[in-house]
Amino acid sequence: MNYAIRIAVPFADLDKFCDLIRSQCASCVIYEHKASRVHIHGLIKDCKVSTDTLKNYVKRALNVTTFPKTDWSFKTQYEGGDVNDNFITYMSKGVLEPAFVYNFDDATIAMHKSKWVPIVKTRKAEMVQYKLKIENPREAKIRQNEMMDMVKQRCAELGYTKGRPVLEVIRQVVYVENRTIVGRYKLRDFYDYVLADVDIKTFLDSMEKIISFKEV
Repeated sequence: MNYAIRIAVPFADLDKFCDLIRSQCASCVIYEHKASRVHIHGLIKDCKVSTDTLKNYVKRALNVTTFPKTDWSFKTQYEGGDVNDNFITYMSKGVLEPAFVYNFDDATIAMHKSKWVPIVKTRKAEMVQYKLKIENPREAKIRQNEMMDMVKQRCAELGYTKGRPVLEVIRQVVYVENRTIVGRYKLRDFYDYVLADVDIKTFLDSMEKIISFKEV
């Protein structure tokens, strides 16, 4: 099993985690992102242990017994398919070097790093430049999934679980960054989709109320 992981702690705190996964996978590469909240992303290939075991490795490395569920993710799907080496492109952002490498050759890392396409902004107005691209239904669906993955990731990193903050992230990703026109009902679909991942309890409570109302 391949994992794309995100843990909202600095790489310096995860030395023991790296030592533990080294013996439980075929290869691994980890990057640190120095955002407003420092965090790491990693690709673990042919992992021999479960998600729960990986989480226990993190807690052991940090010497804690609990960890906020919004501060980590362990995904096996990325951009509509199984996690693979293409995740390196996202992690590198085209400029970053790995903080940890195990059984990855430099050429592979450099090749995927070179595939990064930066967002180009004009100097005067700081507006994003876009190229018109006509999408077929399959491409549109894939892009929609990618946008929602971006929203869920940002919400997890920022600790947003519901309400106005989640809507603000959806607005930024969908309307501002991807210039996608959607109506209020589609926006509600996006919100429910994100909530089902970042705040399962609230999502299920909300759906239960709707279902119970309809059954009356």
